[in-house]
Amino acid sequence: MLRADDVVVLTREWSARLAGATGADEQAIWEWGLIHRVTTGLYLMRHGHREEGRAFLASAELLV
Repeated sequence: MLRADDVVVLTREWSARLAGATGADEQAIWEWGLIHRVTTGLYLMRHGHREEGRAFLASAELLV
């Protein structure tokens, strides 16, 4: 799981850095990252990797 004092600030900084490097919309990058964590977590759980899936879902929960 992602470890930081403030994961939202850290993730927002990453989104801003990616937006600056690619020209993509910062909010779209943020939203894609959140959706990716949720869908990957659900996929892993569906395929029997419950611990890993829960870790992805828990990290997504920290971002909302």
